[in-house]
Amino acid sequence: MKGYFRKRGSKWSFSIDIGRDPETGKRKQKTVSGFKTKKEAEKACAEMITKIETGGYIKEIETPTPKGES
Repeated sequence: MKGYFRKRGSKWSFSIDIGRDPETGKRKQKTVSGFKTKKEAEKACAEMITKIETGGYIKEIETPTPKGES
């Protein structure tokens, strides 16, 4: 798994695929921005990928929130 890095103005952002929606089959992506350097974005991306691969982030996505709660 790898991230896609992009410079927006003076800040860096990254996007990664986090799986597919089980109901619709559509691809889910996570985009995080606001990094001063590409190196900072790469470090944060690596941490998020590790969390996804160990199952920590996916469990948060798959846990449905009842309507009316946020």
